Amino acid sequence: MGLKRLADAGFAAEVADQVRETWYLHAGTDGARAQAIYDAGRDPHVDILWCARGGYGAAKLLPLLDELTEKHGAPDPKLLIGYSDITILNHYTRLKWGWGTMHANMPATLSFNSMAESEFDTTMKWARGELCEPAWSGQTFEYLACPPSEPVRGEVVGGNVSVWNSLYGTPWSPGSITGKILFFEDLNEYHYRLDGLVTHLLQAGGLDGVAGIVLGDFTNCDDEAGTCLAAPVEGEERSLLLKEGLDALPAERAQPLRPQVPQRDALEHMLVAPARDRGIPVMKGLPVGHGPGFAPLPLGSVFEMTPEGAFNLVSWDWLSE
Repeated sequence: MGLKRLADAGFAAEVADQVRETWYLHAGTDGARAQAIYDAGRDPHVDILWCARGGYGAAKLLPLLDELTEKHGAPDPKLLIGYSDITILNHYTRLKWGWGTMHANMPATLSFNSMAESEFDTTMKWARGELCEPAWSGQTFEYLACPPSEPVRGEVVGGNVSVWNSLYGTPWSPGSITGKILFFEDLNEYHYRLDGLVTHLLQAGGLDGVAGIVLGDFTNCDDEAGTCLAAPVEGEERSLLLKEGLDALPAERAQPLRPQVPQRDALEHMLVAPARDRGIPVMKGLPVGHGPGFAPLPLGSVFEMTPEGAFNLVSWDWLSE
């Protein structure tokens, strides 16, 4: 279905043989996947590498891509499209090969066929290199911290929080992000997990010198407070209740260990407050991520955060002048 929608939009898509393979948790061995990416990058008939989907395993390819690059040279500049686990490859190909990269939906996902027309149209136009406004053009977004008095411009980097965070401490660390705008989104991460990821990011210097932070969708990122035995009722033997374990407790006999924390409050504690302490503007609500918004976002492009809450594209090398 995704391939048909691409074809209807005028793209001649070829599916790499490796995509249909199965090995361990992945679509092919690490070597096969790295070779497929490199070969497509060297193919003069290929302009865009559009990842089929995300998932897990892109980080394993980085040393193999390094080996191929050292042995044969970097492929000519192209555009890589994908998000989620592809955050790793977006970063690598931009850093090592000088490619254009776009955080955008992928054809093997169900949402690729149901995304809003404005989001799909912008994705197609930007993939072709056509100048157009972002899918959210005309909208303004809320500042959670440090609304700027003047426009803030910077190169946009980042992607999925958990994947971006995993780059720190590796040879492919993002390094200095001074003056850049950091974009984050995520999926299916409990608050305590996100808090731990952001804590590591902060301690690794991942916000040092950042010009601004823009938050997309944090889909199904909810709290998980755990449960404990509620106070006993008259005549109840607690030892009997605990004999079978907490999992076997009737629902009415269990209670949360603590109050549930709403997502907005969790983001305030883990990310917004530290950003505020550093004087970093934080904007929330960009319709980018794992849904409900699937608008494309070019990474490595220059955007502007305005005092009024607009987020405007300034320049992107991939687009035609």
